[in-house]
Amino acid sequence: MASLKHYDWTETISIHTFAITLFINLFLIYLTMFRIKTIAGTYKILISFFAFLGILFSASNIIIQPFFHVHNHSLIFFTLRDFGGINIMALKICIMIYSMMFSLSGSFLTLLFYFRFTIIHSISQNLKYKKRCLVWWILFNVVCVFVYALALFIFASDDEDSLSYLKETMLFNYNCSLNDIAAFMNNYYLSEPGSPFSYKCIICTLLLSSTIVIPFLFSSYYAIRINHLLKKTLGMSVAHKNIQKQLFNSLNLQILSPAITMYLPMFIIITLPYLNLEIDIPFGDFNPLFILYPAIDSFIQITKTKKRGNTKMSSIVVGTGVVAETMVGLLAAAGRRVSMVAPSAKINNTKKFESQVIRNILQEDSEKKIPFEFVDDLKSQINLAEKNFKKINILTDLSKVEAADQIIDACQADESALLTHTAKNIPDATIISLNEKSPIHKNHVSVKIYSPIHDTKTVKMFINSKTSQKAIDETNNLLGSMGFTVLSEEDSLVADRLVQDMAQVEKSSPLSKLASILVTPMNSPIPPPPTQIKEQYQIYCKTNKSLLKNRLELILLYCRIVLDIFLGIGLTLYLTVILLKTLDPSKITVSTTYYVIFSSLPMVFLWPARFTLSICLGFLRIFALLSDLTYTSVKIVSCVVLFLSCVFGVSDVLFLLLICPPKFIAHPDCSALGCMASPCFLTYWIMNRSVFFSSMLICTLLYSFVICFCEANKQERRILKTDYWLVFTMFIATLFDVVPFAVTKFQFLENLFSHFGPFVNTLNILGNCIESVIISKMFEPFKHENSVY
Repeated sequence: MASLKHYDWTETISIHTFAITLFINLFLIYLTMFRIKTIAGTYKILISFFAFLGILFSASNIIIQPFFHVHNHSLIFFTLRDFGGINIMALKICIMIYSMMFSLSGSFLTLLFYFRFTIIHSISQNLKYKKRCLVWWILFNVVCVFVYALALFIFASDDEDSLSYLKETMLFNYNCSLNDIAAFMNNYYLSEPGSPFSYKCIICTLLLSSTIVIPFLFSSYYAIRINHLLKKTLGMSVAHKNIQKQLFNSLNLQILSPAITMYLPMFIIITLPYLNLEIDIPFGDFNPLFILYPAIDSFIQITKTKKRGNTKMSSIVVGTGVVAETMVGLLAAAGRRVSMVAPSAKINNTKKFESQVIRNILQEDSEKKIPFEFVDDLKSQINLAEKNFKKINILTDLSKVEAADQIIDACQADESALLTHTAKNIPDATIISLNEKSPIHKNHVSVKIYSPIHDTKTVKMFINSKTSQKAIDETNNLLGSMGFTVLSEEDSLVADRLVQDMAQVEKSSPLSKLASILVTPMNSPIPPPPTQIKEQYQIYCKTNKSLLKNRLELILLYCRIVLDIFLGIGLTLYLTVILLKTLDPSKITVSTTYYVIFSSLPMVFLWPARFTLSICLGFLRIFALLSDLTYTSVKIVSCVVLFLSCVFGVSDVLFLLLICPPKFIAHPDCSALGCMASPCFLTYWIMNRSVFFSSMLICTLLYSFVICFCEANKQERRILKTDYWLVFTMFIATLFDVVPFAVTKFQFLENLFSHFGPFVNTLNILGNCIESVIISKMFEPFKHENSVY
């Protein structure tokens, strides 16, 4: 009974630990979403989701209260909760859900490390970051989660040997019978000590260990790569040295915290029985550690963000005017942290600062990074340009800037004092003058930029014997990141003569004409092609029918239509058999037992796959309307979605036939699968459908809200026409699938499946027909002019 008291006080400690985790993680979500401006985009979503996942994991630990107990060479993973007499199989599924969240809490960290690594790697290579590899890592997390859960369910299920061996131990320590609680157990030896290991235990241990060790190794690998990339990318800058040190320390802590609080304890628990020691130890003390891990990770994130919050921009542009604003725009477009220092007399309100020069540069850059393919890209381009503009820090008070890598001198004649004060405040920064001044110290470089700056992007560099190699390298890297070409001494002489000659050419009309012909041969204007009316489809606005086959939404919609057809055929056959059986039972030669099972298989397989496609398609459209997410590889995304659809469909069949085999006995009035399914499958079926329907309902409501929110934007009116049809299909699915399911669920204990099955399936096929008609409307062609684009 000592272990039972141990169970009780462990539960008390876990509750207090959960309160700490809840407070810290909610605080991190608040900071990430509303206060911290340096974290944006996908990384903000990932951090917030990870913090929310930590809350869910901790809450599930409190609700389920799982417990480990090692007795000699056996391990039992159980819970004493009963929730008012709920089915034991349902309790086991709850334990599996907790185990899945435990695995996801560890493996999701790998996704965060990979995201950081890819961003830093893309910046160092000056390339646009592509998000398609994230899909594979999300799939990796899904695989780890399901492997962990299936390892428990298949290879740690109770058997007669384990039950007989642990029966007295559980009765003595916890005053309970193994037949009355939900438990997963493993007897690591076949019978007595000294006999060979059980193959089920070995497979279970290997699978559980792999879901722990592999994510940890990947996280460690990417942490090392991030450290090397930071050293290579950030150079010897004092400010960036501090960033590198802080980030590396935080990475070490984020690796060590799950290793100490989760991986190491779990590894000890699952391997200790192999030692075959004479022990009888409850391992519930690790539960508070498991709950504390999300709080530790969030605390590391908060302290790291606080330290990095004071880190200022890496480049400072001093001065006002077109030249200064052009440099600010080019630096921001290159992805560098930039601030603009200007006299307070010229900028009255830094928060309302506007510059059309900067906005034009950022808009042009966003159009290059997000090519226009469909209407959503217009909004994405505008949002990206606006986001980059808001990142620019406009300062009139130098005390707010603590460190910078480069000071770009773009001062006008009356602003020279501003440069002097800036250089005094940041003595270690490299000064790059744009006015051809002679370098005055080792950290000073002067350049000449040929006008117009944004078009030529060509510079001439002035250095002397005092100029350090570090300053030269930093200047070359800075100019290279903005796309500038640094001319050699010989080329710069030719460029100077060319500029002088062109100035003389502009004064003479004949010479201007001759220069234009020489520079651009055959410069005759090409007449625009005649306006043609061509066929387009509502779901896209730039691609015709032949190109539509390469788009993501079209692929998923085609698959959805195919599933609707097959599901409709299955429902029709099923209802036909029911009708014939009702009218004349002698016409049905197949026994009731088998026709109920096999006529239901198409629906069991196709229904989850069809709903998975609908939910994924809805969320993809929501992301397309709300964010600047673009799909650079349609095949990968569509393959992942289709793979998940097949997995969910196959899982129903596996549960029906293998894991929870049906009772091949049915009463004569049996008209649905439910009256023959085992309690195990019915519990799984209810939980599975509840998750699907909840996701469908949330997606439908969120999609409706997004459409109403985006309706005011005229640029998206055409795409909204398709979105209206799509959200309507989701409402139909909710009406004809969710509502009948809810009605049958309330009557579940009264053998409802034998009475309501045909009625529910009739509603399903009616909704299926309506959805097919609506989806066909999405492909109706319409006419428009090319001038629209």
